[in-house]
Amino acid sequence: MAAKNKYAEHTEEPVKGSNAPSGHVEGNALLVDAHGNIRRLPVPSSNPNDPLNWRPWQKWAVIVTCCWFSIMGLALIGGLGPILGIFFQLYGPQGYGPSEIAFLLTLPSLCVGLGNFIILPVALAYGRRPVFLISTVVLLAATICSAAQNSYDGHLASRVMQGIATGASESLLPLMLTEVTFLHERGRVFGLYWTVQNVLSSTMGLTSSYEAAALGWRWYYWVFAILVGAGLILAFLFGFETRFQRPVRGDEIDVPLKSYAQMLKPWGSSHKTPGQIMWLSLLRMAQSMTSPAILFTVLASSITLACVVDVSLTYDAVLQQYGWDPKDIGLINLGGIIGGLLGAAYCTLLGEPFIIWMARRNHGIHKPEHRLIVLMPVAILGFSMLILYGFMATAAFEGGGSYWGILL
Repeated sequence: MAAKNKYAEHTEEPVKGSNAPSGHVEGNALLVDAHGNIRRLPVPSSNPNDPLNWRPWQKWAVIVTCCWFSIMGLALIGGLGPILGIFFQLYGPQGYGPSEIAFLLTLPSLCVGLGNFIILPVALAYGRRPVFLISTVVLLAATICSAAQNSYDGHLASRVMQGIATGASESLLPLMLTEVTFLHERGRVFGLYWTVQNVLSSTMGLTSSYEAAALGWRWYYWVFAILVGAGLILAFLFGFETRFQRPVRGDEIDVPLKSYAQMLKPWGSSHKTPGQIMWLSLLRMAQSMTSPAILFTVLASSITLACVVDVSLTYDAVLQQYGWDPKDIGLINLGGIIGGLLGAAYCTLLGEPFIIWMARRNHGIHKPEHRLIVLMPVAILGFSMLILYGFMATAAFEGGGSYWGILL
């Protein structure tokens, strides 16, 4: 009974010193009520057009569409590793050094991050759907250009545009997923989002070396152009606008439900002062870097991505030292597929139930810090495997070791 009293006494306070709506709370949330029931946060409005009130198929349509774009974009950016040797042979005789050719893989990865600073502010000002559609069109056009290029400079320029467009997968799409899900659903939905990214992009990377060997390197891009084109159709049909100004209090009466045809409109009403919104969003991004929690998250994500890029740049040469045929290099992505599936099982079967358990144990209050406990085992495992890769990569050039360490 004492525990129930503690549940009941908890109230969510607005952020101190902030002019944000009173419905906003700082980090913590009362996720479990006094009766042990999971609360639906954010609290949906009575407006039938509120994304939180959408039918399940509409929410899942947005989720699947976001997953499709992220898979194609990130597979395009990071999947060049197995066939990078082809470009050393192609552009090396033209006078381009190894570091310049490696830009085809590294520079687009950098531009994914830079694209975030373009795509997110524009989406906040003009809406999610139009920016999502434009990003998909740019990704499709850049992929077609990559397939048709005959020069290194043109190839690199189109790869840069691919990276900028793919920035939506790290900024806009997570925002859209957040806007159609409740707090207790996000662990599962984002787990699915990252898992299908890892598993399916690794699967496509697995086939890339065989495609290039059988059909030529251009078909690496043509296959993606077809798939991104299918993604554009999905985005138009199911990438609904998720921006919604939820009232702090009060009900909206007699608001008509939008028809499916109305939801297909490529654009909606922009913010009254879009320029100010974009400027303020960039300013707040800079201010957020003063938060230790956000700084930690940014550094952790950046270091992880840098390690993935470094491995992608080196495993071609390393595996050939172990006697692998160039066309078989893509098989290293089997490790990513297995790891992605195990990661999904960990997050779904252990991670999310643990978060709910921690909230109940903490008198119903969910704290973002609870997820750090879930991350600890995989962080230690990832660090250990990175060290193992380094030892096995070094051993490959010294006549020892085993490629099983690389796969792990």
